[in-house]
Amino acid sequence: MDYQEWILLNKAASGGLLSGLQELVKLKRKVDLADYNEGMKEARREAAEIGKADLVVGVPFKDEKETIAGVIKTVIEGIRKYYPDKRVVIVPCGGPLGKEAMEVANKVEIEEDNIYQIGFILKNKGKGWGMRGTLEIADMLGADAIFLDADLRMVKDEKGRKMGLMPETIQWLYEPILKGRDYITPYYLRHRWDGTITNNLCYPLIGAIYGKKLRQPIGGEISMSHKFIKVLLRDPEVWFTDVGTYGVDNWITTEFFRVYAEEAEVSWLLRSSISAEREFKALIECLKAQVNVPTPLGRSRHAVV
Repeated sequence: MDYQEWILLNKAASGGLLSGLQELVKLKRKVDLADYNEGMKEARREAAEIGKADLVVGVPFKDEKETIAGVIKTVIEGIRKYYPDKRVVIVPCGGPLGKEAMEVANKVEIEEDNIYQIGFILKNKGKGWGMRGTLEIADMLGADAIFLDADLRMVKDEKGRKMGLMPETIQWLYEPILKGRDYITPYYLRHRWDGTITNNLCYPLIGAIYGKKLRQPIGGEISMSHKFIKVLLRDPEVWFTDVGTYGVDNWITTEFFRVYAEEAEVSWLLRSSISAEREFKALIECLKAQVNVPTPLGRSRHAVV
C-alpha cells in the first residue's frame, strides 16, 4: 500500500467512507492505466515498426512455461502450412507471474519472413488486460485476431485420433474470418461431467438472455475480424471491471450478441483451466453489467464448420 492509498483508507475510516472509497477506486484506475501503458510501450513501438499485418495470434499466459513453446511452435507450423502468404504477428501476453513463460516464448525460433513475434508482460493482474493489449496491437496493424490459451496441447483418444491443438486449428479458426465471419468460438468434445459451469449455467443463461444457442460462450480459443476488434476497444472503461480478469471470454461473446447477429462454432476438443469459482464470479458480474442492454437487431445464422 502506498502513501496515497493509506491516506484515503484513513479518510474512509474517519467518517468519509463513501467519498474515501470513491477516491480509492479512482486512484486504483489511474494506477492500472499507468501500469498498462508502461507495459505496452515497447510492444506499441514494435507494432509500429511492423506497420501492417493480416493476422495477430494472441497467446495469453499466466505461468505456463511448460506448454507455451509448444503452442507457439504449432501456430508457426499452421501458418507455414496454410497461410504462407499472410503476414502474421504472434503475441504472447502475460501478467506479473509470467516472466519465466515469457523467457521460454522468446526462445522459440522463427525462421519464416512473414511471421513476427511481439511479447509483453503487464503489471496488471488478469487475462483480460493481456487480451486488451493484443487487441490494441491487432488494431494498430489492421489485422484480424486469434486467441489460443497457453496451456493447450495435442492429445490422442483411445482410437489414436489426434485432438486438441494442431496446425489445423489455425485454419479452422481463421478460414471463416476470411470468408466474412466476425467471431468464431470452439465447440468442445467433452466428457459428460466436464464443463459444469458452461453446460449448466453459461449456455442456458446466455441463451435465455440473448436468444442465441452457443455451446461454448466462454471459450478461450477464438477468432475475430478486425471490425469486431474495433467494437471491443471502443469502451476503455470496461477493462477496469471483471472484464479485465477472467470475465473477458464471456464479455466478448455477449458483446458480440449485442452488436452482431452472425456466429459460428468450430468443432474442437479442449479442457477447463481456471477455477470454477473465479469463472462463475466473472460470468455473473459481466452478465449483470449487460443484462439491461437491448439485444441486437436481425437474426442469427448458426453454423458448425
